[in-house]
Amino acid sequence: MTIPKVKDPVSGQWIAIAAATNHSHENATPLKSGFMSADDKKKTDEFNVALFKSLVGAAGPSLMAFGSTTDFSTAVPTTTLSESVARYRNLTINSGHTLKTTEPIQVIYVSGTLTLNGTISSEPGANVAGPNNAGAGGRGGGLLLVIANTIVGNGKIISNGANGGNATAGTGTTSTEGNRGPDGQFFGFTAGGGSPLPPTNTVATVNGAGVANALSLLLANLSQLVATDMGAGTGGSGSSDYNTSGSVARRSGGGGAGAYGNGGTMGYSNVNPPSDTGNGGGGGGGGGIAAVVSPNPIPAIAVEAKGGNGGNAIGTNSPGGAGGGGGIVYQIAPSSLATVSVEGGQVGANTGSLSGAATVGGAGLSRFYPITA
Repeated sequence: MTIPKVKDPVSGQWIAIAAATNHSHENATPLKSGFMSADDKKKTDEFNVALFKSLVGAAGPSLMAFGSTTDFSTAVPTTTLSESVARYRNLTINSGHTLKTTEPIQVIYVSGTLTLNGTISSEPGANVAGPNNAGAGGRGGGLLLVIANTIVGNGKIISNGANGGNATAGTGTTSTEGNRGPDGQFFGFTAGGGSPLPPTNTVATVNGAGVANALSLLLANLSQLVATDMGAGTGGSGSSDYNTSGSVARRSGGGGAGAYGNGGTMGYSNVNPPSDTGNGGGGGGGGGIAAVVSPNPIPAIAVEAKGGNGGNAIGTNSPGGAGGGGGIVYQIAPSSLATVSVEGGQVGANTGSLSGAATVGGAGLSRFYPITA
C-alpha cells in the first residue's frame, strides 16, 4: 500500500502519513512551530486541514482503521480509562456519567458512533497541598484528542484546570510559605506553575503563540505524543500566616498557565491583622487542550479548556487565589454546533483589606477548521 503524503507549506517537507494498518503515525515528521509570521501561520492552518483530510478522506487511510470491534457504554457515574490510546467501534457516555482520564495525553478513537450525553474529561496530575490548611493549588488540564466518525448527543468534552482549594481555619501559630505549582508543557513550550511568592515572581506564563500552532504536531505525531509528558501548569497553594509581624505576608496562590493563557497573579496582604491564622486561597490550574475531529458535523455538545477558579481565603485580610489560564480548543469537521469555553479562571473570595488582589487567568484560544467530505 502506498503511504500518502502531504506537503508542509512552511518547511517545504513532504510528511508521510502512516499506513491504515499502523494505528499510528510513525513516519510523520515534526512540523515547524513556535512564533510564526502571519503568512506562515495561515499556511500551517491550511496544512492542518489537508493533513486531517488525508487521515479521514478518500485520499488517505480510513478512520475505521483506528477503531476496534469493541462497543462500550458507561454503567456507573465515573469510569477511568486504563490506557492512553483507547479504541472503540461505538462508545456511549450516558447522561450523568463521566469517562475520565488521568493520562497527560489521551487519544480516543471511535470508528462508528460516539453517543455523548455525559462527559469525557481530562484530569491528569494532582493538586498542590497548602500548609496548615491554606488552599491547595489546582492541577492543570492535559491533552485530550477525540477522533470519531460520527458524534451524537449533547454532552461535554473537557480539559479544564481544577479550581484552587478553599482555605480553612489553621491551627498553627507560625507562618509558612505556600507551595509553587509544578510547570506543565505542551510540545516543548512551558506552561508555568502558579507561585505564592511576591508579585514580581508570580506570573505563570506560557509561550502561547507557539502552542497555538501545535495542531500540526498533534495530528502528525500521535505515536510520539503518547510517550510524552504533557499538561498545563498547576496553581500555587496559598500561604499560611499567623500574623504579619512574622516573615510571611498573607498570600494566595498564583494561577497555573494554560495551554494558551497566562495564569493570574497571586494576591497578598501586608495589612496587620489580629493574631488569627489567616490562610490564602489556592490558585486555579491552567486549561489544557481539547481537540475534537470528525468527518461528519459536530452536534451541539460543549467543548471546554477553561482555567480553574481561585480558591476562597479565610481569616482577616487574606487574599483569594488567582485564576488559571485558559487552554486551547480545536475542532476539525465539516461544521459544528458546539459551544466552546476557553476562558481564564476567576479570583477566589477575599477577606478584609489587601495590599494587592489576585488577578483572573488569561483567556485561551479556540480554532475551528472546516473540512469537506
